[in-house]
Amino acid sequence: MSHCAAARLMRALGVTFLVLSTAVLGCGTPERTFLDPGLDATTPGNDASTGADTTTDPSNGTEGGRQGDASDATGDISRDTPTDRSSDAVTDLSQDGPVGDGANQPPTIVGTIPADAEVSVAVATTISVDFSKPMNPATVMVGIQPLVALGSAIWNPASTSIAFTPPARLAAMTKYTVTVTGSDTGGRPLTGATTFSFTTGVAADTTAPTIRATVPVDNAVDVPSGTNIMVTFTEPMDVGSVIVTSVPDIMLGMPTFGPQNNQVSFTPTATLLPYTQYTITVAGQDPAKNPLAAPTTFKFTTATPPDTTPPTIVSVAPPNAATAVPSNSSIVITFSEPMNVAVTNALLSLSPMVTCTGGWAWNVSGTTATCVPTMPLSSSTLYTVGVAGAASDVAGNKLATAFSSTFTTGVMPDTTPPTIVSAVPMNGATGAPRGAKIVVNFSEAMDINSAQGAFSITAPPGVSGTFAWASGNTQLVFTPSALYPTGATVNWQVSTAAKDASGNAKTTLDTFSFNVIKSATVNLPCIGALDGYIWSSPSVQTGVAFIAIGDTTSSLTYRGYAAFDMTAIPATATITAASLYLEQYNVLGTPYGAGRLGDVLWRHVDYGPTLEVADYSVAPLAHTSSAGTLSVNATYEWKAATVTLSLRDDLMNRAARGNRSEFMIRFTQDTVVTTANDFAYFYSCEATAPTDRPYVSVTYDYP
Repeated sequence: MSHCAAARLMRALGVTFLVLSTAVLGCGTPERTFLDPGLDATTPGNDASTGADTTTDPSNGTEGGRQGDASDATGDISRDTPTDRSSDAVTDLSQDGPVGDGANQPPTIVGTIPADAEVSVAVATTISVDFSKPMNPATVMVGIQPLVALGSAIWNPASTSIAFTPPARLAAMTKYTVTVTGSDTGGRPLTGATTFSFTTGVAADTTAPTIRATVPVDNAVDVPSGTNIMVTFTEPMDVGSVIVTSVPDIMLGMPTFGPQNNQVSFTPTATLLPYTQYTITVAGQDPAKNPLAAPTTFKFTTATPPDTTPPTIVSVAPPNAATAVPSNSSIVITFSEPMNVAVTNALLSLSPMVTCTGGWAWNVSGTTATCVPTMPLSSSTLYTVGVAGAASDVAGNKLATAFSSTFTTGVMPDTTPPTIVSAVPMNGATGAPRGAKIVVNFSEAMDINSAQGAFSITAPPGVSGTFAWASGNTQLVFTPSALYPTGATVNWQVSTAAKDASGNAKTTLDTFSFNVIKSATVNLPCIGALDGYIWSSPSVQTGVAFIAIGDTTSSLTYRGYAAFDMTAIPATATITAASLYLEQYNVLGTPYGAGRLGDVLWRHVDYGPTLEVADYSVAPLAHTSSAGTLSVNATYEWKAATVTLSLRDDLMNRAARGNRSEFMIRFTQDTVVTTANDFAYFYSCEATAPTDRPYVSVTYDYP
């Protein structure tokens, strides 16, 4: 019976063993392979007499790496033999001392994860077995009791280590026993201890984290423009997954996590805009991969800075020194800011004296005072409009100097209706900012109250705002109180209810429209020819399915590199958010943590159209945020980092950088002195599955 048929028969009979290499057995499609960088020439068992290449190379595997020294017809696989990892709580089941590959020595198990008799093992653990010498994967079988699905087996290139992750969580507080059988490449059966046991801990965490508190609190107002941003979660978070963005964009700076990783804070690198509503959006997951539950946004509005500026008079109608002014004209004074009406009203004067209908009339915001004479002004008469210096704004700031303006009336009243001569944004304009003001220029001074009443936004619904006047009350400025929706078409009009200062009404309904800037999100693809890694021997490796970073027992250090194609971003785009994503699929040794290599960092760099040895030391680009943290733990998952400012810098320099965005990936420390190899592996652009390949997600505005 063939080994494929035997495997099918055993499954049909309910036998609890799983053949662990479909790639070798030929019973199905090969699964992904965890690649092992191997050990250097000083590793016990590495036979230097074979003439093997003693340079440590993570690509010594199945996807693009070297297969051994040409002088050794069998390939040098002994340098991939695992060391004794008992110092890392890995069981050493070998009774034969240092690993060797004697001609007649049978294979043994030299290490397992979890360790034999280990307790409180995570229910989402990965299980692995290390052998003393290369095995024949076609003969290796692994069984587990109580019965669970083991998942797909992963062999290292040297066939000395096998690992798999059960697709479902193990039962909590349960003892499991693993049994291993098989033979080495010479047909010698596995000897020594061939079983090991472990006991799981408490049940997995399935509770989604939530936001416990924020600074500023949700819907806070009058927030100082120099405030810091802080988010507190209900439990510790996977810091590499936490992404915080804002609208409008805030230069948040680098995140700072609290000691328990349940709080993140930012000190913005630029002052927030005054009297602006900001919306903060938070994404992330806890270490058990439970995503952050809604609500994931909060809002706050910054304060208006203290007013210490004296008010001024920005316009007067009729204008100063005007002649032939119609006798039915109104007198309008417009201030630069809201005034204290009770104080200022008594300080306004007209000479010769004019009686105003109902007295001086003020608009709602207190910026404009209008006098509508009860009787026509005298013909061919010089009038003086005055405002005393004691007139003050609502903050108590007085005019710097008293104001005076004159005009001379003519002999005929004004009977010409007003018209709109221009508008901003122009009718039919595209790509207007989301907070665009609408400016209406009239042919003559207008009656403010009637003109504002005649103005309306017909789409989108619910738009409100404030009015201001300039240029002798011939220019109306409407400022929306909230941002228009992205990509919206704004329709507005001024009806025939609008009148000029002499009471003449518009004769036409004027309608206008413009399009607000649009938004899109695109995933920038990786560039296969430009990703890989460089090690300090030195040497460059590209064209392989992984990016390796870390160090070896001989202190060779590895840095990774990833490049992305920016062609899909339009030249007119304004980038509002960008995130870098790489998938960590394997970890060798214990690279993470204090006293080890630290965290995985990203550096925004420009190493050009080729990856070369000199790029090992390429410096980060000089801009506000060209570095950050990508990963802080060994969890096999997608790792993400906010790189908005880096992509903006690349967009500004896209011609010089060949439409590329490039990053170095490295640990905080290049090397530490240990007896083990410490590596983290990320899929590269050559990964077999397109869904595993790195990418940069970019959100941008465009006209």
